[in-house]
Amino acid sequence: MSDRWQAALASAPAHRPWPIAAGSPALFVPASLEALAVELQRAPAASLLPLGGGTDGLAATQPDALYLLDGLLEPASVDETSATLDLPASMTWGAAQAIAVAYGLTLTDIPDAFADATIGGTLARQPWQPALHHSGTARARCIGLSAMLTTGERYQYKTASRTASGPDLRTHFLGRAGVTGPILRATIEASREARLPHDLSLPLTAASLQAVVSLQRRFGRALRLLPTPAAATLRLRLRGDRPETALLHDALVAIGAEPTASLTNDRPGADRWLTLPFAEASTLIEATTDLFCLALGPTHLTVALRKPYPPIAFANHELIREGLLGAGFTRHSEVSQ
Repeated sequence: MSDRWQAALASAPAHRPWPIAAGSPALFVPASLEALAVELQRAPAASLLPLGGGTDGLAATQPDALYLLDGLLEPASVDETSATLDLPASMTWGAAQAIAVAYGLTLTDIPDAFADATIGGTLARQPWQPALHHSGTARARCIGLSAMLTTGERYQYKTASRTASGPDLRTHFLGRAGVTGPILRATIEASREARLPHDLSLPLTAASLQAVVSLQRRFGRALRLLPTPAAATLRLRLRGDRPETALLHDALVAIGAEPTASLTNDRPGADRWLTLPFAEASTLIEATTDLFCLALGPTHLTVALRKPYPPIAFANHELIREGLLGAGFTRHSEVSQ
């Protein structure tokens, strides 16, 4: 750790609802992008990563420190003609959606899984991790990218014609968890149908999970499962701009779903994540109710737990993955020279 940083506040930032935990990474706030570039050159590979969107939660590696880009980037801008948003990487998806709605646009097919899920963090999310955010959709909508190499050099990508020559270097930043360098800005293509999504909740049971899985397989583009801070609860979001939304809404209400006015996506009060196939997930749901749903994939369910799950003889134990869920951080600031 560089001697150019020192502890300034030994508590979690206000937007981090999780408590401080032993061994959690430090949170660095660089004074400028140039100062961050210096730190990236000094730090060992993958020891200093960006905060937001996965590198701090279900991470492949546990970095020594995470950095914030707040206050270092230009504000967002909107091009109404082309329906695109030029967004700083430190902005959350919730804030981006609020800007889009103000201009008659929407980003509801990229739900903000947690309140602090950022644009840059989602785009940099490593593909093997359990997808708390729909990073594939976000990358497909990303038509422009600005990033910085660890050497301090800038990279700028703008949409070009298919006949244009030259490599597309975005793949060196998308899905790399910030190892190549931080994403600074992204141009995201929005939809013009600015209809608000429908949020529903229903009790988490083996039967309700099976019903939601069946509906998602048929209507995956309209149905999303979002993390919930309430245990033993499924929280679902239905896109407002899809023709099958009304059918999905009626089907979910028929199995006990109720509308919820809560649009917050706080992190659950848990310290471990667990990804397991649907059959094993049903077995675990029947054994304990102390589960917090995080994400629903094509074949697996990802949950968070407050404590280790009870001993269960799973049929396919080798397909189950688990790890520590990112906890709080000790905030640091740069020492003035």
